[in-house]
Parts: sequence; structure tokens; C-alpha cells
Amino acid sequence: MTDSDNILILLVLCCLFPFVIIVMLSVWAIRQGNRFIVPEIDEVRAEFNQLKQKYPDASTETLAGRVIRKQALRSAIVGGITSVGGIFLLPIGLAVDMYSSARIQATMLQFLAWAYEGERTTDTLSLEKALRLQASNTAKQVAIASGQRISTSVSRRIMVIVAEKSFAKLIPLLGAVLGFGLNYATTRAMGEVARKYYLRQKQR
Repeated sequence: MTDSDNILILLVLCCLFPFVIIVMLSVWAIRQGNRFIVPEIDEVRAEFNQLKQKYPDASTETLAGRVIRKQALRSAIVGGITSVGGIFLLPIGLAVDMYSSARIQATMLQFLAWAYEGERTTDTLSLEKALRLQASNTAKQVAIASGQRISTSVSRRIMVIVAEKSFAKLIPLLGAVLGFGLNYATTRAMGEVARKYYLRQKQR
């Protein structure tokens, strides 16, 4: 067997192995993992109430932080799974990642509004407003009427996120580590920004 044959076999394995893994993980996610990957708001509230019973002396701030970290982990798992296949599965992986991450983050924002404001809150941060707040780091822009067009800063932020996720998915196997870390950091940062926002609202 020549060196060229060995290289060809190696290339086939490098392409085939990630493909088999992503297919198997996708089947598992569809059958078993949908509820875990994309939680419902009632499920997150129930988890929070369980934490309150387990740690009765802990503040809302502390318990909300635990929930944020768990949702960041959910998003990280999505980022890792969808980044296994490399460039060959980039379009599918990116679409699944963007959709699932957005669902997780929207649920997290809805939960934080409930945790800090209660059942009757009308001030739930949308993903757009949270991104605007994250981009500007001020509360003033979040107060802009929601009917306005998405700001340039938010558009740029979304473009950066898409570019980062795409880059993480270009490298087979190693991309899973990058995708995991990127999604964790992004979702946790959004949760922390939202938590600070609701704290400011509550202190008014």
C-alpha cells in the first residue's frame, strides 16, 4: 500500500467519522434530547423553585445565577454537537445551532423576567433587546420603542455571532470544543446582562 493510498484512507476516515458521529447524535437529540436541549419555561421555573427549597437562605440573585449557568451549559452542548462535522455539515449545523441557542436564550430571558418581576411582568427582554443591551452596555437603548428597526449595533453583534459559530464548525472534532465554549460564553454573558438589567429595574 502506497503513501498516497494511506493519505486517501486517512482523509476518508476524517470525513466519515465526524459524519457518523453527527448522525448518531442527531438521532439521539431528536428522540431523547429535545426536551433537554430546548427547555420549556415551566420546566425552568420548576427547577428554580426546587433550588429555593433546597437552598432556602440563598438570594434570588444566587439562584438565578445557577439557572443561567445551566442554560449556558444546554446551549454549549448544542454548540458542541453541531460543530462535530466540520465544513461538510456547516449549513445544517449552523442552522440547528442558531435556532436551538435562540430558543434556549429566549426561555432564559423569560425566566429571568419572572424571577425578578413576578407573574405580572410586562417587561420581558426579547432577544433583540438583550443583544442591544449587550452591544451598548446601557439601559437607555433598551427603553427605545420595540417597534423600531433593529439597530446597527445589534446587526453587527448578530453577524459576529454567526461568524464565530461558522468558524467553530469549520474544524472537525476540534470545532466541537470551540462550539461548546463559544455557546457557553455567549449564553452566559446574555444571562448576566439580563440579570443586571432586571436588578436595576427592581431597584428603581
